[in-house]
Amino acid sequence: MIELKTDLQSKEAKVGDKIQVSADPKAENLQCKFYLKDTNGNVETIRDYASDAECEWIPDKEGTYTVYVEAKDEAGNIATAHTEEITVNKKEEVTPPKKDPQQENPGSAEQQPTIEKPENSTSIKQDMAANVNGVSYKVTKIENAKNAQVTITSLDKKKSAIVIPDYITINGVKCKVVTIKKKAVYKRTKLKKLTIGKNVQTIEDNALKSITIKSTVLKKVGKNAIKGIHKKAVIKVPKKQYKKYKKLFGKKSGFKKPMRLKK
Repeated sequence: MIELKTDLQSKEAKVGDKIQVSADPKAENLQCKFYLKDTNGNVETIRDYASDAECEWIPDKEGTYTVYVEAKDEAGNIATAHTEEITVNKKEEVTPPKKDPQQENPGSAEQQPTIEKPENSTSIKQDMAANVNGVSYKVTKIENAKNAQVTITSLDKKKSAIVIPDYITINGVKCKVVTIKKKAVYKRTKLKKLTIGKNVQTIEDNALKSITIKSTVLKKVGKNAIKGIHKKAVIKVPKKQYKKYKKLFGKKSGFKKPMRLKK
């Protein structure tokens, strides 16, 4: 049995922080390898096998990570342990204090008040939730400091018409809308018209009660995605994608006559 600990006081850190990682027990006959894994399953070695049961991890980019240790004894037996997920955030930039004009010009008759403008936060986190115009979103991927991807988790039950945009902005970060989550629109009885933006790639099971689809990059329509919409519903799709989307909206999606796919 082996345990893995860090010297963090919480589950969050910043880019550039020095994080001490240690395995317990510390035995002379153990060789320890430390590595980390992000939410996309990408693996990165922190330090290869060595007799030292401690190592230092300095994260160089934002994301959510789990740190692992493999402890191998002389017989080749391997034990594995890992930490809870650690969220690494962007390091805050230190803004130098503004110079006081009165100190630079002590002979000035009047001292002008210094007005500091509030800083606009531009940071977002993995799984952060936001609601924009009646649509609830969750951050699923952070591409860089200015771009991310989001999934739609639910819609306003009271609205009869909703437009899903190509992008939304959360804390100054441009977020591409790529997925409609399972049951996001399910049983929204008041919803009559749903217009889907051009960046949506996946519509999960039981999600869609839609009329207009602008997306040209749709790759998947889940099982029973349109089950329960009006039996004479007309689903309008981009003309160039008609043949491809006709296959996506097969019987498994809940599509059946007299429903109609329209260019």
